[in-house]
Amino acid sequence: PQGTLVKVPMLRGRVMALNGIDVDKVKVPAEGAWVLRGDRGLTYEARIPANATLTEGTWWPDDYAGEPLVSFSA
Repeated sequence: PQGTLVKVPMLRGRVMALNGIDVDKVKVPAEGAWVLRGDRGLTYEARIPANATLTEGTWWPDDYAGEPLVSFSA
C-alpha cells in the first residue's frame, strides 16, 4: 500500500552475438553461460535508470539515430 510502482518497458529476446562474435564461439565463464541460453526478458530505456550503474562506456544521446545499441548486464 505504501510502495512505489515503477513501470519499465520490456520485451523478450535472445543474445545472438557479443562484440560481433556469435555466442556459440565465445568462451563464457560457467556462472554466466545461462544468460546466453534461450530467450530473456529485456528492458529498454532512453535514459540510464536512476538505480543503474554504468561500469564502462557512455549512455547513447537522446538524438541517437544509428544502429541499435545494447547495454548488457548479467
